[in-house]
Amino acid sequence: MLRGELDAVASARAGRNHHLNHAGLRLGQLVGAGLLEHDQVHQALTDAAKEAGIDPGEAKAQFTIRRALLAGRRSPRTVPSTGTRS
Repeated sequence: MLRGELDAVASARAGRNHHLNHAGLRLGQLVGAGLLEHDQVHQALTDAAKEAGIDPGEAKAQFTIRRALLAGRRSPRTVPSTGTRS
């Protein structure tokens, strides 16, 4: 999932901010569930945005990443239990 979201951002040519927001939200849900580390995801999204041609220091891009990760963390993804092992 992580790689797919990052690839979608990196390859976006139109609607780049939309793709960045969508990926940040979905990955933020995994951060909220404790499956990914916030700082690593933030950096990975910044790197993917740079590949898409977005200046990584651009205030709008960083705001989008922060806002999307926060929104995703507030709605963590539920990870189904696989049951107990014998």
